[in-house]
Amino acid sequence: MIVAILSPSTSSVDQVTKAQVYARYGVPCYWVVDPEGKTLDEFRLERVPTCRCAAGSNLLL
Repeated sequence: MIVAILSPSTSSVDQVTKAQVYARYGVPCYWVVDPEGKTLDEFRLERVPTCRCAAGSNLLL
């Protein structure tokens, strides 16, 4: 897990670029804390394959 505290000068790098780099290198969880906005954004690396199915479709597992 990595936690970053946003600063106005690096917020876009912290929220976009670093999240992509950490995902590329397998960091499972990345938090971005914005003390001014009083928010916490969580980025999670999902390794589970997903399947989207249309509503009402028949899917047998």
